[in-house]
Amino acid sequence: MTQGLSLYSGLTVLNRYTRWVLKPQLGNLTFVDARVPSTPGFFDISINATSYSFSLKLLAPLNTSGQVCVPAMGLPGSIVTVDGQTITGTASGDYFCVDDLLGGKMHMISRA
Repeated sequence: MTQGLSLYSGLTVLNRYTRWVLKPQLGNLTFVDARVPSTPGFFDISINATSYSFSLKLLAPLNTSGQVCVPAMGLPGSIVTVDGQTITGTASGDYFCVDDLLGGKMHMISRA
Protein backbone atom coordinates (compact mmCIF):
# COMPACT_ATOMS: atom_id res chain seq x y z
CA MET A 1 0.00 0.00 0.00
CA THR A 2 1.63 3.24 -1.06
CA GLN A 3 1.02 6.56 0.61
CA GLY A 4 -0.43 7.79 -2.69
CA LEU A 5 -3.13 5.12 -2.70
CA SER A 6 -3.87 5.90 0.95
CA LEU A 7 -4.47 9.52 -0.03
CA TYR A 8 -6.74 8.54 -2.94
CA SER A 9 -8.74 6.14 -0.77
CA GLY A 10 -9.31 9.05 1.64
CA LEU A 11 -9.14 7.13 4.93
CA THR A 12 -8.39 8.95 8.19
CA VAL A 13 -8.36 7.00 11.47
CA LEU A 14 -9.24 9.02 14.58
CA ASN A 15 -10.14 8.73 18.27
CA ARG A 16 -7.68 6.15 19.53
CA TYR A 17 -8.26 4.19 16.36
CA THR A 18 -11.93 3.39 17.02
CA ARG A 19 -13.38 6.11 14.77
CA TRP A 20 -12.64 6.77 11.11
CA VAL A 21 -13.62 8.95 8.16
CA LEU A 22 -13.54 7.75 4.57
CA LYS A 23 -13.76 10.50 1.95
CA PRO A 24 -12.14 9.33 -1.30
CA GLN A 25 -10.24 11.80 -3.46
CA LEU A 26 -9.75 9.94 -6.74
CA GLY A 27 -8.67 12.77 -9.00
CA ASN A 28 -8.51 11.27 -12.52
CA LEU A 29 -8.50 7.64 -11.33
CA THR A 30 -11.52 5.46 -12.07
CA PHE A 31 -10.72 2.74 -9.51
CA VAL A 32 -8.77 2.14 -6.32
CA ASP A 33 -8.21 -1.12 -4.48
CA ALA A 34 -6.41 -0.56 -1.19
CA ARG A 35 -5.65 -2.37 2.04
CA VAL A 36 -4.82 0.13 4.76
CA PRO A 37 -3.27 -1.16 7.99
CA SER A 38 -4.30 0.42 11.28
CA THR A 39 -4.12 -0.41 14.98
CA PRO A 40 -7.58 -2.09 15.14
CA GLY A 41 -6.99 -4.03 11.89
CA PHE A 42 -7.04 -3.65 8.13
CA PHE A 43 -9.38 -1.48 6.10
CA ASP A 44 -10.09 -3.01 2.69
CA ILE A 45 -11.36 -0.39 0.25
CA SER A 46 -12.49 -0.93 -3.32
CA ILE A 47 -13.77 1.98 -5.41
CA ASN A 48 -15.06 2.11 -8.98
CA ALA A 49 -16.10 5.43 -10.49
CA THR A 50 -17.70 6.45 -13.77
CA SER A 51 -19.24 9.73 -14.87
CA TYR A 52 -22.65 8.56 -13.60
CA SER A 53 -21.94 6.28 -10.61
CA PHE A 54 -19.55 5.76 -7.71
CA SER A 55 -19.30 2.37 -6.01
CA LEU A 56 -17.42 1.94 -2.74
CA LYS A 57 -16.93 -1.40 -0.98
CA LEU A 58 -15.49 -1.22 2.51
CA LEU A 59 -14.46 -3.81 5.05
CA ALA A 60 -13.67 -1.91 8.26
CA PRO A 61 -12.41 -3.50 11.50
CA LEU A 62 -15.09 -4.63 13.95
CA ASN A 63 -15.58 -2.52 17.10
CA THR A 64 -14.99 0.67 15.10
CA SER A 65 -17.38 3.20 13.58
CA GLY A 66 -17.11 6.02 11.14
CA GLN A 67 -18.34 8.33 8.46
CA VAL A 68 -18.30 7.60 4.72
CA CYS A 69 -18.57 10.42 2.20
CA VAL A 70 -19.17 9.67 -1.48
CA PRO A 71 -19.34 12.11 -4.39
CA ALA A 72 -22.83 13.55 -4.94
CA MET A 73 -22.32 13.02 -8.69
CA GLY A 74 -22.88 16.71 -9.36
CA LEU A 75 -26.64 16.56 -8.97
CA PRO A 76 -28.76 17.45 -5.95
CA GLY A 77 -31.04 14.50 -6.74
CA SER A 78 -28.34 11.84 -6.52
CA ILE A 79 -29.44 8.51 -5.07
CA VAL A 80 -27.20 6.92 -2.41
CA THR A 81 -27.60 3.37 -1.13
CA VAL A 82 -25.81 1.35 1.53
CA ASP A 83 -26.15 -2.41 1.09
CA GLY A 84 -29.10 -1.86 -1.25
CA GLN A 85 -31.06 0.43 1.08
CA THR A 86 -31.64 4.08 0.09
CA ILE A 87 -30.27 6.23 2.88
CA THR A 88 -30.40 9.75 4.20
CA GLY A 89 -27.25 11.60 5.06
CA THR A 90 -25.76 15.05 5.01
CA ALA A 91 -24.64 17.07 1.99
CA SER A 92 -21.11 18.36 2.43
CA GLY A 93 -19.93 20.36 -0.57
CA ASP A 94 -19.65 17.94 -3.49
CA TYR A 95 -20.08 14.93 -1.19
CA PHE A 96 -22.89 13.06 0.52
CA CYS A 97 -21.89 11.82 3.99
CA VAL A 98 -23.33 9.10 6.22
CA ASP A 99 -22.37 9.05 9.89
CA ASP A 100 -22.18 6.33 12.54
CA LEU A 101 -21.57 3.40 10.24
CA LEU A 102 -20.35 0.37 12.17
CA GLY A 103 -17.22 -1.55 11.28
CA GLY A 104 -17.80 -4.55 9.05
CA LYS A 105 -18.61 -5.05 5.40
CA MET A 106 -20.63 -2.51 3.40
CA HIS A 107 -21.29 -1.46 -0.19
CA MET A 108 -22.18 2.17 -0.84
CA ILE A 109 -23.33 3.46 -4.25
CA SER A 110 -23.96 7.01 -5.42
CA ARG A 111 -25.54 7.52 -8.83
CA ALA A 112 -26.93 10.45 -10.74
